[in-house]
Amino acid sequence: MAWDADGFRSAFGVAGTGVGADASLAQRWPGVVRYADGSVLGYGGEGLDDSNPKRLGELVIPGQRCLYQVWSGFGDDHLLRIVSSLRYVDVG
Repeated sequence: MAWDADGFRSAFGVAGTGVGADASLAQRWPGVVRYADGSVLGYGGEGLDDSNPKRLGELVIPGQRCLYQVWSGFGDDHLLRIVSSLRYVDVG
């Protein structure tokens, strides 16, 4: 899912990648956050270039087989707020 802002296509969003969820993928980033539920977020500049103003995070969630990406063109604080706002929903 992606959101646009005035004059800024895909300004921020969240997407499943189709790549297997492996915590080592999240840990290769300059910033790493480990959450109480065992989720791991690695984040930094898009393309693993920390000077890139477009920020990208890779999120591994226990029990999920897919790596999720979260992105923001508004900086690290915005990206971290997006991740902290995500909630697991049991549809079963």
